[in-house]
Amino acid sequence: MERLRQEGCKVSNVIIAVIYTGDIDEAPTELDVGALRIQIKQVFLSRFDTEGLYNDIKVKIDAGEPLTDDDIMRLIVLPLTQPDKTRKQKLIEDTIALAKQVQDENQQLFIVAGILTATNKFIDQAYSKSIKEWIKLTKVARLFEEEKIEAVNGADRNARVRVAREMLLAGEDLLKVMKYTMLTRMEIDEILESIGV
Repeated sequence: MERLRQEGCKVSNVIIAVIYTGDIDEAPTELDVGALRIQIKQVFLSRFDTEGLYNDIKVKIDAGEPLTDDDIMRLIVLPLTQPDKTRKQKLIEDTIALAKQVQDENQQLFIVAGILTATNKFIDQAYSKSIKEWIKLTKVARLFEEEKIEAVNGADRNARVRVAREMLLAGEDLLKVMKYTMLTRMEIDEILESIGV
């Protein structure tokens, strides 16, 4: 606050908000440590209408409507509104499945990564790993799209080899790699050997 005042900014109120996940129903509204007393604005995610929020966003996504920044943040925190681990995990899976339907790929990846980050402490680790693999494959698909024209036209064999290498590292099927890169089985085998797969 003092730095902002020195820079000529008027600071009249500082609001501290604490967001509590769905398993917290109440908490102190004040922290008193003697010379300093802090009043806290509380946000209890357990009081959110989980089903209503989910359905509102689903309707927008199903209709192909763009999501607002508020919609995106609601979708990211939605799994945190549930009180128990089993319900949280189900909602994590449901919201990620819904996020995968978002047409804007950047928004889609932002939402999925946001959900993974927000739920890191209680998400099923095997499921988390599978979603991280999906994100990696999505990046490979983007790389392929960016280099596809060069690769398909055969103008740049190096570009096709780079795409094939990334696809193979991401675990793509050999026939799919051959189809998209127009490389022969022998060329694919050489790439596999070079990356130690």
